[in-house]
Amino acid sequence: MTERPETVQPAQRSRASWHLRANAIVVGWLALTVVVALAGDVLPASRWLLIHVFLLGAVSTAILIWSEHFTVALLRVRTPPRRGSLARLGVLNAATVAVLAGVSAGPWQVAAAGAALVAGVVVWHAAVLVLLVRQALPGRFGHVIGWYVSAAGALAAGAVLGGLLAAHVGHGAAHERLHAAHAEVNVFGWVGLTVLGTLFTLWPTVLRTRMPDETRRASRVGLRLAAPGLAVAVAGLLADRQWVALAGLAAYAAGAPAPRRSRRPWAPC
Repeated sequence: MTERPETVQPAQRSRASWHLRANAIVVGWLALTVVVALAGDVLPASRWLLIHVFLLGAVSTAILIWSEHFTVALLRVRTPPRRGSLARLGVLNAATVAVLAGVSAGPWQVAAAGAALVAGVVVWHAAVLVLLVRQALPGRFGHVIGWYVSAAGALAAGAVLGGLLAAHVGHGAAHERLHAAHAEVNVFGWVGLTVLGTLFTLWPTVLRTRMPDETRRASRVGLRLAAPGLAVAVAGLLADRQWVALAGLAAYAAGAPAPRRSRRPWAPC
């Protein structure tokens, strides 16, 4: 028995309205990125500020919104309460402002507190995704959510490293290693794992094929390579062991998806 259009359309309008409002925050961060880029050296720590306004502000907000949306859509489960989603967005953005203000203007304790909040909110986000997986019936797309949960774990680790940087832990070469590990776990972890996981659903759509069993297996194997590989790479950077870091990156790269054409015709899922 199909749902009546008058019951489906309000729900669709509600979701569209929510995403429109939520993505307005992303647009705001992108606009601020342009402002910071134009201001240049007028601002303190201008290069650092530009990178973090874009990545921690715009990109992280977008990932928080869309990884939850994709999880709900792929698992076909009930949308989590908007109050919780709004709270996570609010905490993430307040934490981002604290990090930006604390590093660029001080005191460092403000930045460290903001970094701790970032770690906390992404752990909360990961817990929500895991709960959605447990509520869902077995399906063809559940393997993707593991990538999103691992990405959230990577940002939590990156936030901890960022808090240590803000607190000026370590000097000289130790500080440089900490900085490199912080950058790698955030870019390759939070952003990279999210993108790679999404590609496992994107390739069959682009190629207009059904998702074959090989793709699901490749996704699971890929995550088992990419996530531990990233952890090894970050540990290698922190320990100043370049070969360990390179081996970890090689494992991470081996987990990346490759397009595979299926012989079965495409059909909407």
